[in-house]
Amino acid sequence: MGYRIAGNVVVLLIALCALFVDACPSNAATTFTLSPGSTVIGVGGLDRFLAVYDPDGAQSALPQYLDGGQVQWSSSNPKVLYVDATGLVFARKAGTATITAVYAGFVTKATVTVAGTVVSRSFVTPDGLTRSYSVYVPDGYSAGTPIPLVLGFHGGGGGFGLNFAHVTQLNPVARANTFIVAYPNGTGTPLSWNGGGCCGAAAANDVDDVTFTRMLIDDISARYTVDPKRVYATGMSNGGVLVHRLGVQLADRIAAIASVAGELYPGGDFVLGRPARPVSVLVFHGTTDIAYRYDPNTMQSVLGWWMVSNGIPLTTPTVTYEHGIETCYTNATSTSEVTLCLANPPTPIIIGGVVYDGGGHAWPGGVKASLNGPGFDIPTRDINASAAIWEFFSRHPMP
Repeated sequence: MGYRIAGNVVVLLIALCALFVDACPSNAATTFTLSPGSTVIGVGGLDRFLAVYDPDGAQSALPQYLDGGQVQWSSSNPKVLYVDATGLVFARKAGTATITAVYAGFVTKATVTVAGTVVSRSFVTPDGLTRSYSVYVPDGYSAGTPIPLVLGFHGGGGGFGLNFAHVTQLNPVARANTFIVAYPNGTGTPLSWNGGGCCGAAAANDVDDVTFTRMLIDDISARYTVDPKRVYATGMSNGGVLVHRLGVQLADRIAAIASVAGELYPGGDFVLGRPARPVSVLVFHGTTDIAYRYDPNTMQSVLGWWMVSNGIPLTTPTVTYEHGIETCYTNATSTSEVTLCLANPPTPIIIGGVVYDGGGHAWPGGVKASLNGPGFDIPTRDINASAAIWEFFSRHPMP
């Protein structure tokens, strides 16, 4: 099978395919794609496109992510959207543009809508640190009309705010549903968050990310008309660990949380205590995640703790979503909910430290975080986490 040959051989195969039609799979012309295929960027914002060539057709488990520097990129309207030689795009003014990628004779396109704005700001916290964030404000925002706010916390080990926007593709969901998304940045090198017992320099140095988040909400609320009853937090990996902590310690400001590939992790300066009010919790994880390993006993302990804190009986959960490898299990009362969405592929596919089976360390329905490297896995397409998270948040405002 073509997907099992080494990456450099695949590149050769593609080049030969461009010269000799008989060497190509019958559907080769349709299997060179861009990820994402379409997106929304605010004026002043950016995103990145990954070129994907699938030598075994659209159903292959192992697509090849090509070096963007080997692809020829162009924009149909550079005044609206500029694309550089690696597939990084910059939004210049409102409008729509088509990104075209050419590789070894194959051509594919993606659509970008530039709508709303992206602004980056910073402020100094009481511990003397200058903290930064970017905020996406959709074009449907109207000053004076309260709007929800979603805080999106990136992962550690190389993550940062606007890269989290790329990985999650939260902007299109924010525009469609008219809410603001903030993409804060952690501290240290690489950037990290203090989730308590995890992670990196932020936890080692007891960085006060809880106070930072409180100030972040205040700073955004001073500039935009934010509905204080509809402020939510989501994050992945180290960011997912932090949002559990925020659900516990900022229950007076955050209505509900959603964590992807991260768990409640007390320790360090985080002493676990019951939140000031019930906080609905949505958790995503994959059973083949090798960067933040899935332990069913630990997961059940975390979910059980949240259910007890929220006054939810410890009963058998209800299956509320099921498609492909993704199943969601829900325990709820009339006032709060705890849901686990689990990606459980029947056969693990892990090659060179990258998980291809959809159950790895990735944002479900999102974009691969990087071209290569352990921990940058292939997202499942059996659920769109960003859309599901917003649907969950929209049902759980502050009482």
